[in-house]
Amino acid sequence: MVVLLLVALVLLAGCGGRTPQERSAPHADAAPDAVAPPDAGMPAGHDNEPLRVRVPRSDPSAPEAVLRLGAAEATSGGATPTRVRLATPTLRTVAVGRDKQGMGRIRVSLHARIRCGDDVSPLIRYFPPPATERVRIAPGTVARTELTRRVRFALRCPDGAPAAAEGTLWADATSAWETEASSAPLRFAYAR
Repeated sequence: MVVLLLVALVLLAGCGGRTPQERSAPHADAAPDAVAPPDAGMPAGHDNEPLRVRVPRSDPSAPEAVLRLGAAEATSGGATPTRVRLATPTLRTVAVGRDKQGMGRIRVSLHARIRCGDDVSPLIRYFPPPATERVRIAPGTVARTELTRRVRFALRCPDGAPAAAEGTLWADATSAWETEASSAPLRFAYAR
């Protein structure tokens, strides 16, 4: 009798009242920012990827890094886009880092040469600046799967706008497990 009762409980617990398709489908009423397990059972590229996940015990995969400047877009593993001609001496970039196992940081790196009169000066900037602390996030911690950084930076000389400038930008994405990826370099030029 006890054995039959245990078997009945196991069968009832396994049923759940829903079909296998219903059990695997995400809840329509679930909050889009809800924490999901890594991969959340969804194929890569699916529009319903979770915005936050719990960092898994390991993640050997590299994140994706994307950098946009104007209409140009540079991606990790992608080809170098054609040089962007700036109409004004201001950089307006958007960097995006994505990793289904959790993101740690997205950074924009800038290396340029600016012509101020007859002088040419090097310019190196990182947004955010380099830090000596590790980016790694402990397993089980809730982390975002996508990070975005918008950078607006004016190329300037001590006496105002430069006569010309040229340089390279790229995005550095670091996952929760410190795996890294850089976007293809995105070159730019400005001339008065």
